[in-house]
Amino acid sequence: MKVHFAPARPGSATCVPTFVDRLNAQRAPQRHRGVADPAEADVIVFPDCHLLGRDWRLTAIAENDLVRRYPGRIAVYDERDLPWCRFPGIYVSMPSDTFSPTAQVAGSYYQIDDPADRLGVPADTIEQDLLFSFVGGPTHPCRDAVFALRDPRAVIENSAGFLFFDPASTRFEERRREFAEVLHRSKFALCPRGTGTSSIRLYEAMAAGRAPVVIADAWLPPAGPDWDQFSIRWPESGIAELPEYLAAREPDAQTMGMKARAAFQMWFAPDVVLAHAFDQLEVLYRTDGFTGCPQGGYRGTQYRRVGSEQVLSRLRALKARLIS
Repeated sequence: MKVHFAPARPGSATCVPTFVDRLNAQRAPQRHRGVADPAEADVIVFPDCHLLGRDWRLTAIAENDLVRRYPGRIAVYDERDLPWCRFPGIYVSMPSDTFSPTAQVAGSYYQIDDPADRLGVPADTIEQDLLFSFVGGPTHPCRDAVFALRDPRAVIENSAGFLFFDPASTRFEERRREFAEVLHRSKFALCPRGTGTSSIRLYEAMAAGRAPVVIADAWLPPAGPDWDQFSIRWPESGIAELPEYLAAREPDAQTMGMKARAAFQMWFAPDVVLAHAFDQLEVLYRTDGFTGCPQGGYRGTQYRRVGSEQVLSRLRALKARLIS
């Protein structure tokens, strides 16, 4: 499949160059290739959804001239925590109750760093002395129950105020190294949902060879891996019972971690992740030419959900300014 990557707002920040480089560097055999001319492309992909800020309706993309010139070829790669499906494409955090298999592919983050690169010492020299761990911010109510967990062999840390992907955060490199150390010390890595249903922590746990415990009722796993072989799905309503269950599963942790690492290398490593994602996207394209997505997008539950959250977010920001 020939793919043309297009910026949502020409002249503004874009991840198009990264996508082009990543797609062209995918491990052989490579069935997809990037092309510079949109007229030559089978599919035109806009990967900048997460850079559009308050434009949650993706108006910048809808008004792009390529959408008018090449209807039926347009798709998005949407990593937003709160996505709304205006176009067909690959969605990382589309909730299961609003997922449409005729227009959407359940995908993963396209850029996942191996936490071992931040350690400063060989990963295999770190003792796995923790049964489980979680380090993260209070970005979803289910995390409150995670923060309340207590176990003598667990590290649970509320990192409110620290952004793991913002170099401006205090002690950025040091905190990221500490996170990697805790992860590698753990036999199980708790991966509760945040604002979005997915979590990059899940894929980092796999890369580290640790068994992920997915706590996200509405998360849809990307196609490919046999997730039951190396991960645990746990209901958001039963978090208090999790330590006892993990203690019983401790003998399985090492094997699960090895399988998690193998699955990461096969499906989500930087040199394969886009190839697999576009394999799935091609199925949509070859099936109906993206006609499964209604013109103007889906205006149902997720549209109202995201719209309401945008209003609440602005009200919270206004309140914070008034207080300050």
